[in-house]
Amino acid sequence: ALAGMAHMFHDIQSWDQAKPYYERAVAIAPDDPDLITDWGVCFVGTGDFERALELFERAQTSRPGHPQSLFNTAIVAGLYQEDFARAEAAIARLEEVAPGFERLAQLKSDIEAAKSGAPAGS
Repeated sequence: ALAGMAHMFHDIQSWDQAKPYYERAVAIAPDDPDLITDWGVCFVGTGDFERALELFERAQTSRPGHPQSLFNTAIVAGLYQEDFARAEAAIARLEEVAPGFERLAQLKSDIEAAKSGAPAGS
């Protein structure tokens, strides 16, 4: 039920309302990388990129090679923090564990554009 409420608020991008539900759900299922990653996305939504990255890292600790947390790490590190080394490391790992991951090619393109100062998606 907690995860359901968290996902509902997540889906409508009501990040501050979703966070406590994710926190409680993760307390019950502390090794669920999907819950941890979705909780991290809430922090991206509210601009707390460091906390988001901590949660994506926690998801990786819980399940090394978890594709969605790697993808989200690359987005936050590369596109929000301009930490291209961290973003590229996450992309390289993602390519190892899930080479056909949806949106991987676009993410790589967006990171390259950010590195050159061009707007994402150009």
